[in-house]
Amino acid sequence: VDKTMVSLEEFEKDKTTLSTVDMSCCHSGSLKGMYYTLLREVPRLGFDADAIIDNGDLTQGISHNYEYNGELLPVMNGVEKHELLAALLKTRHIMDIFRARWDRLKREKLTTLEIIDRCLILYAYKYGNHDEHRFSSSKHGRPLTLFDEKLRSCLLSEVVSFLEEHKHNDVTNKQLEDAVNRKIMRIGESRVATVKGF
Repeated sequence: VDKTMVSLEEFEKDKTTLSTVDMSCCHSGSLKGMYYTLLREVPRLGFDADAIIDNGDLTQGISHNYEYNGELLPVMNGVEKHELLAALLKTRHIMDIFRARWDRLKREKLTTLEIIDRCLILYAYKYGNHDEHRFSSSKHGRPLTLFDEKLRSCLLSEVVSFLEEHKHNDVTNKQLEDAVNRKIMRIGESRVATVKGF
């Protein structure tokens, strides 16, 4: 074993680098959330990243009696409102990155669909304990179902509006829907995700 020689060049041969923006515990709906910081920093960090990874607790939730102890924004009474706010925040992150990347890629000789695919950042998420519905009326429901549906529909709507605004009508709605769905991944439970071979 002590005679084994491995060069750094051999070690780095065929390597792949994955750049991610990792988040945890955004707690959408909380009174003391850092919403402005998230809206400003995630797009800035995500511009050159391969993926945004959300490690759970996307919502404040009500599992710890937050409805009654003053920890929620006044309009956030109910777990579905937390999921809707989280979906809108994530849509904003992804679209801010999309717009910035579009400005860079629109000069390249790519099809509209290729540009869209490169402008949409992969967004992978899992649920955390705050996202669980243990103490709500939907305690047997699947956490973040409304979030997932709203994120997909809002993101699709935003991309369609963006393309209409920029006079790009050479992509079908089905192609856009498929592109958006490929870029949103729910992980955990029984799902494992692979990003760039990892």
